[in-house]
Amino acid sequence: MSYASAILIYSFGLIISKLIGLLMQPFVTSQLGIENYARLDILIVTSSIASIIVTFGLIDGICRFAHDEKYRQDDCLSTAMGLVFWGGGLFTSIALLNGHVIQQLLPGSPPLWALYLTFINLYLNALAAIPLTKLRMQHRPIKFAIAQAVFAITQAIGIIVLIPRFQVTGIFIAAVASQLLQLIILYRDLPNLKLIYSSIFIRYGSSIMLSGVLGFICLGAERWAIAYYLGLEFLTPYAIAMQWAIAASLLLEPFSLWWFPKRFNLLKNEKLLADITILGCQICVLICAIVTMLGPLFLRFWLSASFSQSANLIGLIAIMIMLKGISTLLNIGCYYQASGQRIIQINLVATGLSIINIFMILPPFGLLGIIWGSIVIQAIKVFAFYYWSQKELPLPYPLSRLFIALMLLAGIFASSALILIQALLLILLIGLIITPFFLTRISYWSNTA
Repeated sequence: MSYASAILIYSFGLIISKLIGLLMQPFVTSQLGIENYARLDILIVTSSIASIIVTFGLIDGICRFAHDEKYRQDDCLSTAMGLVFWGGGLFTSIALLNGHVIQQLLPGSPPLWALYLTFINLYLNALAAIPLTKLRMQHRPIKFAIAQAVFAITQAIGIIVLIPRFQVTGIFIAAVASQLLQLIILYRDLPNLKLIYSSIFIRYGSSIMLSGVLGFICLGAERWAIAYYLGLEFLTPYAIAMQWAIAASLLLEPFSLWWFPKRFNLLKNEKLLADITILGCQICVLICAIVTMLGPLFLRFWLSASFSQSANLIGLIAIMIMLKGISTLLNIGCYYQASGQRIIQINLVATGLSIINIFMILPPFGLLGIIWGSIVIQAIKVFAFYYWSQKELPLPYPLSRLFIALMLLAGIFASSALILIQALLLILLIGLIITPFFLTRISYWSNTA
Protein backbone atom coordinates (compact mmCIF):
# COMPACT_ATOMS: atom_id res chain seq x y z
CA MET A 1 0.00 0.00 0.00
CA SER A 2 1.33 3.44 -0.93
CA TYR A 3 2.09 6.07 1.68
CA ALA A 4 -0.70 8.35 0.43
CA SER A 5 -3.30 5.58 0.80
CA ALA A 6 -2.01 4.60 4.23
CA ILE A 7 -2.06 8.15 5.56
CA LEU A 8 -5.63 8.66 4.33
CA ILE A 9 -6.76 5.50 6.13
CA TYR A 10 -4.89 6.46 9.31
CA SER A 11 -6.51 9.89 9.06
CA PHE A 12 -9.96 8.36 8.83
CA GLY A 13 -9.38 6.21 11.91
CA LEU A 14 -7.99 9.12 13.91
CA ILE A 15 -10.69 11.58 12.89
CA ILE A 16 -13.38 9.11 13.89
CA SER A 17 -11.70 8.07 17.14
CA LYS A 18 -10.69 11.52 18.38
CA LEU A 19 -13.03 14.09 16.91
CA ILE A 20 -16.32 12.32 17.62
CA GLY A 21 -15.78 13.10 21.29
CA LEU A 22 -15.09 16.74 20.49
CA LEU A 23 -18.15 16.97 18.26
CA MET A 24 -20.19 15.78 21.23
CA GLN A 25 -18.75 18.53 23.43
CA PRO A 26 -21.83 20.82 23.28
CA PHE A 27 -24.00 17.90 24.43
CA VAL A 28 -21.58 16.85 27.17
CA THR A 29 -21.08 20.40 28.49
CA SER A 30 -24.84 21.02 28.56
CA GLN A 31 -25.39 17.79 30.50
CA LEU A 32 -22.55 18.24 32.99
CA GLY A 33 -22.25 21.98 33.54
CA ILE A 34 -19.03 23.81 34.40
CA GLU A 35 -18.12 22.08 37.68
CA ASN A 36 -18.89 18.49 36.64
CA TYR A 37 -17.06 19.06 33.36
CA ALA A 38 -14.04 20.14 35.41
CA ARG A 39 -14.33 16.92 37.46
CA LEU A 40 -14.37 14.95 34.22
CA ASP A 41 -11.19 16.73 33.15
CA ILE A 42 -9.53 15.95 36.49
CA LEU A 43 -10.21 12.24 35.88
CA ILE A 44 -8.88 12.50 32.33
CA VAL A 45 -5.69 14.11 33.63
CA THR A 46 -5.39 11.40 36.29
CA SER A 47 -5.78 8.76 33.58
CA SER A 48 -3.04 10.44 31.54
CA ILE A 49 -0.40 10.21 34.26
CA ALA A 50 -1.48 6.68 35.20
CA SER A 51 -1.29 5.63 31.54
CA ILE A 52 2.32 6.84 31.36
CA ILE A 53 3.17 4.54 34.25
CA VAL A 54 1.20 1.53 32.97
CA THR A 55 2.57 1.64 29.41
CA PHE A 56 6.09 2.19 30.82
CA GLY A 57 7.54 3.55 27.58
CA LEU A 58 6.96 0.17 25.92
CA ILE A 59 5.52 1.58 22.69
CA ASP A 60 8.70 3.62 22.18
CA GLY A 61 10.70 0.51 23.09
CA ILE A 62 8.96 -1.52 20.39
CA CYS A 63 9.67 1.16 17.78
CA ARG A 64 13.30 1.37 18.94
CA PHE A 65 14.23 -2.33 19.10
CA ALA A 66 11.86 -4.17 16.73
CA HIS A 67 13.82 -2.89 13.70
CA ASP A 68 17.16 -3.85 15.23
CA GLU A 69 18.60 -7.01 13.67
CA LYS A 70 19.65 -8.23 17.12
CA TYR A 71 16.02 -8.62 18.23
CA ARG A 72 13.07 -10.55 16.76
CA GLN A 73 10.08 -8.32 16.11
CA ASP A 74 7.54 -10.87 17.37
CA ASP A 75 9.47 -11.34 20.60
CA CYS A 76 9.66 -7.57 21.09
CA LEU A 77 5.88 -7.32 20.78
CA SER A 78 5.35 -10.31 23.08
CA THR A 79 7.71 -8.88 25.69
CA ALA A 80 5.87 -5.56 25.65
CA MET A 81 2.54 -7.38 25.95
CA GLY A 82 3.77 -9.41 28.89
CA LEU A 83 5.08 -6.37 30.73
CA VAL A 84 1.84 -4.43 30.19
CA PHE A 85 -0.31 -7.39 31.22
CA TRP A 86 1.52 -8.17 34.46
CA GLY A 87 2.94 -4.78 35.40
CA GLY A 88 -0.14 -2.84 34.37
CA GLY A 89 -2.38 -5.33 36.11
CA LEU A 90 -0.45 -4.90 39.35
CA PHE A 91 -0.60 -1.10 39.14
CA THR A 92 -4.33 -1.13 38.37
CA SER A 93 -5.05 -3.49 41.27
CA ILE A 94 -3.19 -1.25 43.72
CA ALA A 95 -5.02 1.83 42.39
CA LEU A 96 -8.42 0.15 42.76
CA LEU A 97 -7.67 -0.95 46.32
CA ASN A 98 -6.74 2.63 47.24
CA GLY A 99 -9.54 4.37 45.34
CA HIS A 100 -10.95 6.18 48.40
CA VAL A 101 -7.54 7.63 49.24
CA ILE A 102 -6.92 8.79 45.66
CA GLN A 103 -10.39 10.36 45.50
CA GLN A 104 -9.65 12.50 48.56
CA LEU A 105 -6.32 13.62 47.12
CA LEU A 106 -7.79 14.82 43.82
CA PRO A 107 -9.21 18.37 43.62
CA GLY A 108 -12.97 18.52 43.23
CA SER A 109 -13.52 15.01 44.70
CA PRO A 110 -14.65 13.25 41.49
CA PRO A 111 -17.18 10.37 41.81
CA LEU A 112 -15.62 7.22 43.28
CA TRP A 113 -17.05 4.78 40.74
CA ALA A 114 -15.93 7.05 37.91
CA LEU A 115 -12.43 6.89 39.40
CA TYR A 116 -12.53 3.08 39.56
CA LEU A 117 -13.65 2.89 35.93
CA THR A 118 -10.92 5.35 34.95
CA PHE A 119 -8.22 2.92 36.10
CA ILE A 120 -9.92 -0.09 34.48
CA ASN A 121 -10.27 1.83 31.21
CA LEU A 122 -6.62 2.88 31.10
CA TYR A 123 -5.48 -0.73 31.70
CA LEU A 124 -7.62 -1.99 28.81
CA ASN A 125 -6.32 0.88 26.68
CA ALA A 126 -2.71 -0.08 27.48
CA LEU A 127 -3.39 -3.68 26.44
CA ALA A 128 -4.93 -2.51 23.15
CA ALA A 129 -1.95 -0.22 22.44
CA ILE A 130 0.35 -3.19 21.76
CA PRO A 131 -1.66 -4.81 18.91
CA LEU A 132 -2.39 -1.34 17.51
CA THR A 133 1.37 -0.71 17.38
CA LYS A 134 1.78 -4.09 15.70
CA LEU A 135 -0.71 -3.07 13.00
CA ARG A 136 1.23 0.16 12.38
CA MET A 137 4.54 -1.67 12.12
CA GLN A 138 3.09 -4.24 9.73
CA HIS A 139 1.62 -1.46 7.59
CA ARG A 140 -2.02 -2.54 8.12
CA PRO A 141 -3.88 0.75 8.42
CA ILE A 142 -7.31 -0.65 7.47
CA LYS A 143 -7.71 -2.83 10.55
CA PHE A 144 -6.17 -0.07 12.67
CA ALA A 145 -8.81 2.38 11.43
CA ILE A 146 -11.65 -0.12 11.92
CA ALA A 147 -10.64 -0.81 15.53
CA GLN A 148 -10.39 2.90 16.31
CA ALA A 149 -13.68 3.74 14.57
CA VAL A 150 -15.64 0.98 16.34
CA PHE A 151 -14.23 2.12 19.69
CA ALA A 152 -15.16 5.77 19.09
CA ILE A 153 -18.65 5.14 17.72
CA THR A 154 -19.68 2.71 20.47
CA GLN A 155 -18.29 5.04 23.12
CA ALA A 156 -20.24 7.97 21.68
CA ILE A 157 -23.48 5.97 21.66
CA GLY A 158 -22.83 4.84 25.23
CA ILE A 159 -22.23 8.41 26.40
CA ILE A 160 -25.47 9.65 24.81
CA VAL A 161 -27.43 6.88 26.54
CA LEU A 162 -25.70 6.94 29.94
CA ILE A 163 -24.67 10.53 30.70
CA PRO A 164 -28.18 11.90 31.43
CA ARG A 165 -28.57 9.41 34.28
CA PHE A 166 -25.03 8.66 35.46
CA GLN A 167 -23.28 11.96 34.60
CA VAL A 168 -19.46 11.67 34.79
CA THR A 169 -19.61 7.98 35.76
CA GLY A 170 -21.68 7.23 32.65
CA ILE A 171 -18.88 8.48 30.40
CA PHE A 172 -16.44 5.98 31.88
CA ILE A 173 -18.93 3.10 31.76
CA ALA A 174 -19.17 3.76 28.02
CA ALA A 175 -15.36 3.97 27.74
CA VAL A 176 -14.78 0.60 29.44
CA ALA A 177 -17.41 -1.14 27.29
CA SER A 178 -15.89 0.33 24.12
CA GLN A 179 -12.37 -0.72 25.11
CA LEU A 180 -13.56 -4.30 25.64
CA LEU A 181 -15.14 -4.31 22.18
CA GLN A 182 -11.93 -2.96 20.63
CA LEU A 183 -9.91 -5.71 22.30
CA ILE A 184 -12.28 -8.31 20.83
CA ILE A 185 -11.63 -6.87 17.36
CA LEU A 186 -7.86 -6.95 18.00
CA TYR A 187 -7.92 -10.44 19.54
CA ARG A 188 -6.15 -12.17 16.62
CA ASP A 189 -3.34 -9.61 16.73
CA LEU A 190 -2.71 -9.84 20.47
CA PRO A 191 0.91 -11.01 20.95
CA ASN A 192 1.74 -13.87 23.30
CA LEU A 193 2.79 -13.04 26.84
CA LYS A 194 6.58 -13.32 27.06
CA LEU A 195 9.36 -11.63 28.99
CA ILE A 196 12.30 -12.52 26.70
CA TYR A 197 13.69 -9.00 26.33
CA SER A 198 12.24 -7.71 29.60
CA SER A 199 15.54 -6.46 30.99
CA ILE A 200 16.36 -4.22 28.01
CA PHE A 201 12.74 -3.05 27.70
CA ILE A 202 12.60 -2.20 31.40
CA ARG A 203 15.92 -0.37 31.24
CA TYR A 204 14.91 1.60 28.16
CA GLY A 205 11.27 1.99 29.19
CA SER A 206 12.07 3.24 32.69
CA SER A 207 13.81 6.25 31.19
CA ILE A 208 10.90 6.90 28.83
CA MET A 209 8.36 6.42 31.63
CA LEU A 210 10.18 8.75 33.98
CA SER A 211 10.52 11.23 31.14
CA GLY A 212 6.78 10.96 30.55
CA VAL A 213 6.02 11.62 34.21
CA LEU A 214 8.30 14.65 34.15
CA GLY A 215 6.67 15.76 30.91
CA PHE A 216 3.27 15.44 32.58
CA ILE A 217 4.40 17.83 35.30
CA CYS A 218 5.39 20.24 32.52
CA LEU A 219 2.08 19.89 30.69
CA GLY A 220 -0.83 18.24 32.47
CA ALA A 221 -0.35 18.64 36.21
CA GLU A 222 -1.13 22.35 35.95
CA ARG A 223 -4.80 21.38 35.46
CA TRP A 224 -4.87 19.90 38.97
CA ALA A 225 -3.22 23.09 40.23
CA ILE A 226 -5.71 25.35 38.42
CA ALA A 227 -8.60 23.48 40.06
CA TYR A 228 -6.90 23.67 43.45
CA TYR A 229 -5.75 27.31 43.42
CA LEU A 230 -8.33 29.01 41.19
CA GLY A 231 -11.36 26.69 41.36
CA LEU A 232 -13.24 24.29 39.08
CA GLU A 233 -14.86 27.18 37.17
CA PHE A 234 -11.41 28.30 35.93
CA LEU A 235 -10.33 24.80 34.94
CA THR A 236 -13.19 24.20 32.50
CA PRO A 237 -12.36 26.95 29.92
CA TYR A 238 -8.67 26.07 30.12
CA ALA A 239 -9.45 22.37 29.61
CA ILE A 240 -11.74 23.03 26.64
CA ALA A 241 -9.19 25.28 24.93
CA MET A 242 -6.48 22.68 25.58
CA GLN A 243 -8.64 19.88 24.15
CA TRP A 244 -9.29 21.76 20.92
CA ALA A 245 -5.65 22.79 20.53
CA ILE A 246 -4.64 19.15 20.99
CA ALA A 247 -7.42 18.07 18.62
CA ALA A 248 -6.01 20.37 15.95
CA SER A 249 -2.60 18.80 16.49
CA LEU A 250 -4.20 15.49 15.44
CA LEU A 251 -3.75 16.76 11.89
CA LEU A 252 -0.11 15.79 12.43
CA GLU A 253 -1.00 12.40 13.90
CA PRO A 254 -1.27 10.40 10.62
CA PHE A 255 2.21 11.67 9.77
CA SER A 256 3.44 10.67 13.24
CA LEU A 257 1.82 7.22 13.10
CA TRP A 258 3.64 6.57 9.83
CA TRP A 259 6.89 8.35 10.72
CA PHE A 260 7.84 7.36 14.26
CA PRO A 261 8.04 3.58 13.63
CA LYS A 262 10.13 4.25 10.49
CA ARG A 263 12.55 7.02 11.43
CA PHE A 264 15.26 4.75 12.86
CA ASN A 265 15.21 2.83 9.56
CA LEU A 266 16.57 5.94 7.81
CA LEU A 267 19.76 6.33 9.83
CA LYS A 268 21.79 5.57 6.69
CA ASN A 269 20.01 8.34 4.77
CA GLU A 270 20.61 11.31 7.06
CA LYS A 271 19.46 13.99 4.62
CA LEU A 272 16.09 12.34 4.08
CA LEU A 273 15.73 11.77 7.83
CA ALA A 274 16.47 15.45 8.53
CA ASP A 275 14.22 16.77 5.74
CA ILE A 276 11.19 14.75 6.83
CA THR A 277 11.73 15.77 10.46
CA ILE A 278 11.71 19.47 9.54
CA LEU A 279 8.65 18.87 7.37
CA GLY A 280 6.88 17.57 10.48
CA CYS A 281 7.96 20.67 12.42
CA GLN A 282 6.61 22.91 9.67
CA ILE A 283 3.28 21.08 9.82
CA CYS A 284 3.19 21.83 13.57
CA VAL A 285 3.63 25.53 12.78
CA LEU A 286 0.92 25.39 10.10
CA ILE A 287 -1.55 23.77 12.50
CA CYS A 288 -0.82 26.45 15.10
CA ALA A 289 -1.45 29.17 12.51
CA ILE A 290 -4.82 27.67 11.55
CA VAL A 291 -5.87 27.36 15.20
CA THR A 292 -4.84 30.96 15.85
CA MET A 293 -6.98 32.23 12.99
CA LEU A 294 -10.06 30.04 13.33
CA GLY A 295 -10.05 28.68 16.89
CA PRO A 296 -11.57 31.68 18.72
CA LEU A 297 -14.35 32.11 16.15
CA PHE A 298 -15.17 28.42 16.23
CA LEU A 299 -15.37 28.11 20.03
CA ARG A 300 -17.65 31.15 20.34
CA PHE A 301 -19.96 29.55 17.78
CA TRP A 302 -19.70 25.97 19.07
CA LEU A 303 -20.22 26.39 22.83
CA SER A 304 -22.68 28.27 25.01
CA ALA A 305 -21.78 31.71 26.37
CA SER A 306 -20.87 30.28 29.80
CA PHE A 307 -17.94 28.43 28.19
CA SER A 308 -16.82 31.26 25.87
CA GLN A 309 -13.72 32.21 27.88
CA SER A 310 -11.94 29.26 26.26
CA ALA A 311 -11.92 31.24 22.98
CA ASN A 312 -9.57 33.79 24.57
CA LEU A 313 -7.06 31.10 25.56
CA ILE A 314 -6.86 28.78 22.57
CA GLY A 315 -4.31 30.78 20.53
CA LEU A 316 -1.70 30.83 23.30
CA ILE A 317 -2.31 27.20 24.16
CA ALA A 318 -1.83 26.33 20.47
CA ILE A 319 1.69 27.83 20.66
CA MET A 320 2.42 25.65 23.68
CA ILE A 321 1.23 22.50 21.87
CA MET A 322 3.19 23.46 18.73
CA LEU A 323 6.44 23.74 20.68
CA LYS A 324 5.75 20.43 22.38
CA GLY A 325 5.26 18.79 18.97
CA ILE A 326 8.47 20.29 17.58
CA SER A 327 10.50 19.07 20.56
CA THR A 328 9.07 15.57 20.04
CA LEU A 329 10.22 15.60 16.41
CA LEU A 330 13.69 17.01 17.09
CA ASN A 331 14.59 14.50 19.82
CA ILE A 332 15.71 11.66 17.53
CA GLY A 333 19.26 11.58 18.88
CA CYS A 334 18.09 11.44 22.49
CA TYR A 335 15.82 8.48 21.74
CA TYR A 336 18.55 6.80 19.72
CA GLN A 337 20.69 6.71 22.85
CA ALA A 338 20.05 3.24 24.30
CA SER A 339 19.89 4.38 27.93
CA GLY A 340 17.61 7.35 27.30
CA GLN A 341 19.33 9.23 30.14
CA ARG A 342 19.53 12.50 28.23
CA ILE A 343 15.73 12.57 27.96
CA ILE A 344 15.44 12.36 31.74
CA GLN A 345 18.01 15.10 32.28
CA ILE A 346 16.23 17.52 29.95
CA ASN A 347 12.85 16.77 31.47
CA LEU A 348 14.21 17.15 35.00
CA VAL A 349 15.21 20.73 34.22
CA ALA A 350 11.84 21.41 32.57
CA THR A 351 10.06 19.84 35.54
CA GLY A 352 11.86 22.11 37.97
CA LEU A 353 10.81 25.13 35.93
CA SER A 354 7.23 23.81 35.77
CA ILE A 355 7.06 23.42 39.54
CA ILE A 356 8.11 27.06 39.85
CA ASN A 357 5.47 27.94 37.26
CA ILE A 358 2.73 26.11 39.20
CA PHE A 359 3.54 27.28 42.71
CA MET A 360 4.97 30.76 42.11
CA ILE A 361 3.40 32.01 38.86
CA LEU A 362 -0.11 30.51 38.89
CA PRO A 363 -1.41 31.83 42.25
CA PRO A 364 -0.60 35.54 41.67
CA PHE A 365 -0.93 35.73 37.86
CA GLY A 366 -3.74 33.25 37.13
CA LEU A 367 -4.40 31.44 33.86
CA LEU A 368 -2.48 33.78 31.55
CA GLY A 369 0.55 33.64 33.82
CA ILE A 370 0.79 29.87 33.80
CA ILE A 371 0.13 29.66 30.04
CA TRP A 372 2.96 32.09 29.22
CA GLY A 373 5.21 30.29 31.67
CA SER A 374 4.44 26.96 29.98
CA ILE A 375 5.23 28.44 26.55
CA VAL A 376 8.67 29.51 27.78
CA ILE A 377 9.32 26.07 29.28
CA GLN A 378 8.32 24.27 26.06
CA ALA A 379 10.63 26.58 24.07
CA ILE A 380 13.52 25.70 26.38
CA LYS A 381 12.78 22.00 25.79
CA VAL A 382 12.91 22.51 22.02
CA PHE A 383 16.39 24.02 22.20
CA ALA A 384 17.62 21.42 24.71
CA PHE A 385 16.37 18.42 22.74
CA TYR A 386 17.78 19.82 19.51
CA TYR A 387 21.20 20.54 21.04
CA TRP A 388 21.66 17.17 22.75
CA SER A 389 20.15 15.18 19.89
CA GLN A 390 22.71 16.72 17.58
CA LYS A 391 25.41 15.65 20.04
CA GLU A 392 24.20 12.04 19.97
CA LEU A 393 23.17 11.83 16.30
CA PRO A 394 24.18 14.84 14.14
CA LEU A 395 21.72 15.45 11.30
CA PRO A 396 21.79 18.08 8.51
CA TYR A 397 18.53 19.83 9.39
CA PRO A 398 17.39 22.56 6.95
CA LEU A 399 16.66 24.92 9.86
CA SER A 400 16.11 27.94 7.62
CA ARG A 401 12.79 26.44 6.49
CA LEU A 402 11.61 26.11 10.08
CA PHE A 403 12.80 29.62 10.97
CA ILE A 404 10.89 31.18 8.07
CA ALA A 405 7.76 29.23 9.06
CA LEU A 406 8.01 30.58 12.61
CA MET A 407 8.43 34.12 11.32
CA LEU A 408 5.28 33.76 9.23
CA LEU A 409 3.45 32.46 12.31
CA ALA A 410 4.62 35.49 14.29
CA GLY A 411 3.22 37.69 11.53
CA ILE A 412 -0.14 35.92 11.76
CA PHE A 413 -0.26 36.58 15.51
CA ALA A 414 0.75 40.22 15.08
CA SER A 415 -1.98 40.86 12.50
CA SER A 416 -4.83 39.27 14.48
CA ALA A 417 -7.27 42.04 13.49
CA LEU A 418 -6.34 41.94 9.78
CA ILE A 419 -7.92 38.83 8.28
CA LEU A 420 -6.65 39.39 4.73
CA ILE A 421 -3.03 39.74 5.87
CA GLN A 422 -3.40 36.63 8.01
CA ALA A 423 -4.78 34.71 5.03
CA LEU A 424 -1.88 35.86 2.83
CA LEU A 425 0.69 34.81 5.43
CA LEU A 426 -1.04 31.44 5.79
CA ILE A 427 -0.84 30.89 2.02
CA LEU A 428 2.87 31.74 2.12
CA LEU A 429 3.34 29.25 4.96
CA ILE A 430 1.60 26.49 3.01
CA GLY A 431 3.76 27.33 0.00
CA LEU A 432 6.90 27.13 2.13
CA ILE A 433 5.98 23.56 3.10
CA ILE A 434 5.02 22.42 -0.40
CA THR A 435 7.80 24.13 -2.39
CA PRO A 436 10.70 21.75 -1.51
CA PHE A 437 8.87 18.89 -3.22
CA PHE A 438 8.81 20.77 -6.51
CA LEU A 439 12.27 22.35 -6.29
CA THR A 440 14.23 19.24 -5.36
CA ARG A 441 11.96 16.65 -7.02
CA ILE A 442 12.61 14.27 -4.15
CA SER A 443 9.92 11.63 -3.71
CA TYR A 444 9.89 11.44 0.07
CA TRP A 445 7.15 8.91 0.40
CA SER A 446 8.22 6.41 -2.27
CA ASN A 447 11.66 6.21 -0.65
CA THR A 448 10.29 5.60 2.84
CA ALA A 449 7.07 3.69 2.33
